[in-house]
Amino acid sequence: MIRVPVVKLPNDNEIEKSIRIFLQEYKKYVDNYSPEYKGDLPYYYEEKIEVLITISPKSTNIRVLSKEKINKIIINHVEEKSFDHSTGTSMVNWFFYHFLQFPIEYAKRNVESFVSYFKMQEEISDYEYEKYLIDYNEEILGRYRNYFKKGNEIYEKTFSTLETECLEMCRILRTLEYLRISYIISPCISLNEVSPQIVRDVESSFFLAMQGKYIPAISLLRRWLDTFFSALFIDIQLCCDPKSKKYEQWNNLKEEWLNGKNTLPNFSGRFGIIENIINPDVEYYFQQLIKNEKKYCENTKKLYGNLSKYVHYGGIKEDELIFDFAEYNEALFKTWFMYVNEIYKLCNLTLLYYFPNINESFIQSTQDLDSFEWEELLDQEILSKLIKKII
Repeated sequence: MIRVPVVKLPNDNEIEKSIRIFLQEYKKYVDNYSPEYKGDLPYYYEEKIEVLITISPKSTNIRVLSKEKINKIIINHVEEKSFDHSTGTSMVNWFFYHFLQFPIEYAKRNVESFVSYFKMQEEISDYEYEKYLIDYNEEILGRYRNYFKKGNEIYEKTFSTLETECLEMCRILRTLEYLRISYIISPCISLNEVSPQIVRDVESSFFLAMQGKYIPAISLLRRWLDTFFSALFIDIQLCCDPKSKKYEQWNNLKEEWLNGKNTLPNFSGRFGIIENIINPDVEYYFQQLIKNEKKYCENTKKLYGNLSKYVHYGGIKEDELIFDFAEYNEALFKTWFMYVNEIYKLCNLTLLYYFPNINESFIQSTQDLDSFEWEELLDQEILSKLIKKII
């Protein structure tokens, strides 16, 4: 596991001094080592060279502007959004810092690297080059085979260490599959349509978590929450006279949404889907039912926001920048599993509030299963109170 240090670059005068040492040693080493490659090497110059150093908060770019007009080092500081990677040589600032500390060594290394490459291209025949490509591809594929092997090792360790959580997750997935049968014989048309996708997303999330890929595993959970609540929102609106204009309008919106069009209100914003489903009356009822002061609407928005942090890029943090394919991390697995349980219970609570008959059809669909094969939709005491009061 490699962690990238945070560094503070020297002042511009020190930077210019190190760059000049690099260029001088670069020229000297080429003249002595491989003068025949003078015209091919990027930083070699006869008398004059103009170099532009562009520095942003995260990266540095070195670009040769001219080898004829002037002998000058230009240092330009820019905002991150203005940084241009398209030309020159770009590097992250921690590497540039190291470069500045050892300009002579980097000059020698750069020249030798280029010269070795040129010589290899000259010496390799067509047959040897083809063999080189085959060996290279085998090396790359072998590296990924090792990645998958490591993922399997993490899977074995996760299951042996967290067997209880893994088996509960299997039951949750089985329950999600059987809920679809209940959707079919209920008014939940939209949920029935998206149920296979929800199951696939949750299965994929489980697979990634078992392989040590916790961040993408958690990011998939947001899609579960988003898809479920959006479909439930539509099904609630469709609980009206099928011959009414309202039904016709919402049925059209449902079809558009199922076909990928963004026709629904904002998910977590003001007057959005969450506020419509967990309105003040529902909020009050949930608090009375479960006997706590938890703010379900606000907490659902917070849950969605927390999951979104795993979806969107939030900048590079020193403690998160890890160059590793996958790793076993019990704390991150338990964080993922905590989110799974929170979404599972929240979805079932809101579902049974609006469609309590789902519970009866779910019981019927699972009656031939042993109790260890599926997970309860809700805590039995809460479920009994919810069904009894609504019915």
